Amino acid sequence: MELLDTKGGLISSTQIERSLHISTMAGVVGTVFFVATSGAFLTSFARKLGASQFQIGLISGVMPFAGTAQLLSAFLIETHGWQRKPVLLLSMAVQRLLWVPILLLPYYLGAATNGFKDAAQPAGTAQGTWLLLGLIVLSGLVGGFGGLAWQAWIADLVPEHRRGRFFGRRMAAVNAMWIVSNLCIGRYLDLHDDFRGFAIVFGLAILFGLLDIMIHNFVPEPKMIHHQNDGSVPLAMFTRPLGDVRFRRLIWFVASWNLAVWVKLPFVNLYMLEDLRLSYLTIANLGTLYLVSMLIGSYLLGPWADIWGSKRVYSVSMTLLVGTALFWLAASESNWPIVLVALNIYSGLLNASANIGINQLLLENSPDVGRPAYLALFFGITGLFAGLGPVVGGFVGDLLIDSRLSILGLELSGLKIVFVLSFMLRFFTLPLLRRIEGKNRQISLTPNDTNAAQ
Repeated sequence: MELLDTKGGLISSTQIERSLHISTMAGVVGTVFFVATSGAFLTSFARKLGASQFQIGLISGVMPFAGTAQLLSAFLIETHGWQRKPVLLLSMAVQRLLWVPILLLPYYLGAATNGFKDAAQPAGTAQGTWLLLGLIVLSGLVGGFGGLAWQAWIADLVPEHRRGRFFGRRMAAVNAMWIVSNLCIGRYLDLHDDFRGFAIVFGLAILFGLLDIMIHNFVPEPKMIHHQNDGSVPLAMFTRPLGDVRFRRLIWFVASWNLAVWVKLPFVNLYMLEDLRLSYLTIANLGTLYLVSMLIGSYLLGPWADIWGSKRVYSVSMTLLVGTALFWLAASESNWPIVLVALNIYSGLLNASANIGINQLLLENSPDVGRPAYLALFFGITGLFAGLGPVVGGFVGDLLIDSRLSILGLELSGLKIVFVLSFMLRFFTLPLLRRIEGKNRQISLTPNDTNAAQ
């Protein structure tokens, strides 16, 4: 089947092959932006502005909620004929440039008078934190708006029989860059742990983010079939995916799983710092081990999704991930090297195959026509549930912070109760997992398949 671009020109197989490499390169470059503006680096910057733990929790929960912006993106793409490539590039540009005022926040708050070495003055602390939160919310929503455009764009460009291999190898390259940039930025901020250091890091992040946009510009956009804007479509385009039983089952499982995971996710670093008393460098090294495991898993397991089928790969991975929350109950100041090293290797490998599986399942359970609306609903609903996770976890943690529970002879208190809650919620999602449908393939390895899987 011939693939045409938005101007009606033929996209050759050579152009498709080159475009896939360009897309991977763009993802690698753009990773630097996301590493520098998230995780421990963002948390540390917010702390220097005087953010409380509650405010840091709000900041951490912004990204999951950002998926709701994809509903508007899908509406504009489907009913108004907006092309996916311009939507993505413009939203990426705004998302990156919003970090310029974030970078300048310490100047605005008067920290510049202290040579960017100290936190903002007390009078500006609350103001600075809420300004930071507002800018991050706006940046996240704009980025989420463009995220759908990339998913729909790349889905039309990647041949179906190569999706597992492409997503697996792209993920491996992105994770490799994440590891390198995370270690480099962490080392730099260890030596320059002040606002000036963060200004340089955020400035480089913006530059890499803009370079990501420039590289993406060389990828052609396949022509897509739009719904006709007849006045009845806007509602139908969003109700149709929910009426699709196969797709609805996929949404409800992932949404429930995201709630279960995000109940504990924002509190893991806090647990390692305050309960296990680990240093920031140790936490960074554990994170690197996790990403290395994902890198290996992405490269080795990607082709198997094409061979075994996305449903099998995804189901096995998610079932084995249910118990990872229990690792935290076994971790202590004396045994954490064994427990947490095992946890990061185990979960890294399984999450790599799970991510590959869900990428394929999303495409297999959504039609070529109307796919943006399907993807928008998926990321909107699952992101909403993920955003609710920290709220539930924080509420339970605050409510039971001084409580002690005994389960099967195991004494639980504080954040351990939240980890048990996460395990229980994951366990109860398993019936939903069994109802997901995918295109299971016959297991017969050709010579090429065998080489790819090794």
